[in-house]
Amino acid sequence: MTQLTKVDRAILQALQRDARQSYEVIGATVGRDASVVSRRIAALIKAGVITGMAVNVDPLKAGLTTTVYMLVMLDDHGDEAFAKFEAELNAMPNVVEWARMQGVNDYVMKIQAQDKEHHIRLHAHLRGLPMVRRVRTLELLGQPHTKLTPLADSD
Repeated sequence: MTQLTKVDRAILQALQRDARQSYEVIGATVGRDASVVSRRIAALIKAGVITGMAVNVDPLKAGLTTTVYMLVMLDDHGDEAFAKFEAELNAMPNVVEWARMQGVNDYVMKIQAQDKEHHIRLHAHLRGLPMVRRVRTLELLGQPHTKLTPLADSD
């Protein structure tokens, strides 16, 4: 695990809020000059702490009015079945997040669909995969709220 300094955490928080900020603006926020910010960001990228910078898209304004979570149980719990199922998930653009889990279900995934009918088609596709035993849907009452990644104190 990479030890983050107070300055590193402040830079990361600034980037999480708005990654388009200039190094000068971030530097003014964290009390360092732009060259220090540039070096720290490069070091955080090299260490794998920063894995990319992306644009957040409002799903509703992009035409994705339905967000659901699905729980999937597989028939087979071998490595090959997991790999095949994960390849299917990675090939489905509307599966925006997934994770393997412990317990009754094997996977949880977040689906963003155009509407209820689109969600039903995605559900049917997953249910039709040969390695899938069961699919359960958790319908959300509105869009999920996403917060910034918390950055633990290490100093």
